[in-house]
Amino acid sequence: AVRFSEYFWDPALRPIPNLDAKVSVDTEADIWYAETGFEKVDESGNLLYVVPLINAPVTERWLTNRFGLLPAPIHEPFLMTVQVPQGYRKPAAVYLLENDPHPHVQPLAFQDLDGEVSFEIPRLVVFKVVVVAFGK
Repeated sequence: AVRFSEYFWDPALRPIPNLDAKVSVDTEADIWYAETGFEKVDESGNLLYVVPLINAPVTERWLTNRFGLLPAPIHEPFLMTVQVPQGYRKPAAVYLLENDPHPHVQPLAFQDLDGEVSFEIPRLVVFKVVVVAFGK
């Protein structure tokens, strides 16, 4: 979390309104992604969407998970689509904030569709964070 602190504790971050209508994930697995996501305008004027992807826990209550069971990992790549926000015309970049085997930023290839950006998440074990930058 310290390595990527600008994406978690920046006071300029604001919740993305109606995130569930702007982001979609194409997988049968139960993934939390629409519960929280943040946006901010960076120094170059790009709008950043910061969207955590969380492999849903086996139980909602921590104390009932006495044996520390983790959800089944998703080893197959899956597609994620994000709508281009109003006032921005194109995606500038897509990054995956990786934590395995060590913290690093992985640029993702993406398709600039009409009003949307589409990209593939390679796998999901517990959580990942996607950052999508939109240019003017």
